[in-house]
Amino acid sequence: MTLKGEISHSLLDLKQLKHLDLSCNDFGGIQVPKFIGSFQNLRYLNLSYSNFGGNIPPQLGNLSELHVISRGSFHGPFYETMSMANMKWLSTLGMLHHLDMSGMDLSKATDWLQVINTLPSLVQLHSSGCELLNLHMYVPSVNLTSLSVLDLSYNDFNTPVSQWILNVTSLVSLDLNDCRFHGPILSFRNLTSLELLHIAENDFMNSSSIFQELFSSNLISLDIANCGISSSVLDSLQNLTNLISLDLSRNQLTKRILKSLGNFCNLRGIDLSSNKIGNISLTYFLKVFLSANHLPWSHYPCPTTI
Repeated sequence: MTLKGEISHSLLDLKQLKHLDLSCNDFGGIQVPKFIGSFQNLRYLNLSYSNFGGNIPPQLGNLSELHVISRGSFHGPFYETMSMANMKWLSTLGMLHHLDMSGMDLSKATDWLQVINTLPSLVQLHSSGCELLNLHMYVPSVNLTSLSVLDLSYNDFNTPVSQWILNVTSLVSLDLNDCRFHGPILSFRNLTSLELLHIAENDFMNSSSIFQELFSSNLISLDIANCGISSSVLDSLQNLTNLISLDLSRNQLTKRILKSLGNFCNLRGIDLSSNKIGNISLTYFLKVFLSANHLPWSHYPCPTTI
């Protein structure tokens, strides 16, 4: 069932309400009701995919017990028209640990990072496709000591990567896909807890020195599609033996890449599409892969071609 139309003030009778999920409905582009800010016991608020429009009412800043706000989704595309020009009301939510603003228009929220930096309990921040323009290159100090998930993907920053991102040493997941980052080359050395790094569509990644610093034994998912990467650069990835998923599509890879993949003995998924590898047989591919792992080919016969 899909809810439509106005949201009744009668909800205010639920004075002890702690969990409010309005996701996956069609409210026809109306603004999020201001009276939602009256639920002083609310801890969870989900507004995702409900066709709300207009500005988020600052009255939500009264929800001092709130732990989770979600208006977006982990996956696009985004079609809704919600926006937020002033984010200062978020700074009153000291208990907030999950904030998902994916798809919201934040192009006028020039203070977004200063506000986020006042949320010491924040564990997950999802701001994919938010039309963010200012990455804030110079930040004196970062207080995001609990942050483990940071998603800034699909924002056209067109700048170098800001150092503050690389100083959040608690990060486990970092998604910077399609942010149009460019040089100078920076270091991932401090991000030793990373398990997921998605950084496709960023041309500064074609560097051996960057890959040599991705030494984290925890890294299990790496997306470096369409980064202009050549086969010689991949030799620097050999220490990432725990990788389960690797996306190398739309790069400048040649047949030589196959020997570089030998150390990735835990791989479950790999994308090599749209490279310069040419037509190779699956038999040849597996022989190279298995021989690099010192496994006998005779145990894995496979005549299929790709």
